[in-house]
Amino acid sequence: MTEEVFLEEQQLRFSKWFGTTRELIVMSPTHPCIVQFKLLGRLLDYPNGKSAMVYYGTGNTCRELLEAVLPQLQERFADQELVWRYKLQAQPAPGCQILIQRFEKRFGGPPVANRQE
Repeated sequence: MTEEVFLEEQQLRFSKWFGTTRELIVMSPTHPCIVQFKLLGRLLDYPNGKSAMVYYGTGNTCRELLEAVLPQLQERFADQELVWRYKLQAQPAPGCQILIQRFEKRFGGPPVANRQE
């Protein structure tokens, strides 16, 4: 996927932000998607600025992705409130990679939970 194609698909925006209750996870879409997680009310220090964003990911369904990554994110950020949103996309991996690259360019590194350690 080229960045131009991704930008065209951006006409379909991300959803609103959701909390991490079990009910919201179970009701999440059963379609391929990009999911973003951020901290509510807190900014993290990155090399080139501050951002609340902590994770970008993709899944065959939103529910599948949320059930796979949410426990680790909740453990890592146990004392903070996480929120998430999604963007349905037939082939989410290339679009997610573009978002991560843009984040890295803007903030000097990937979201903290996307870092390869």
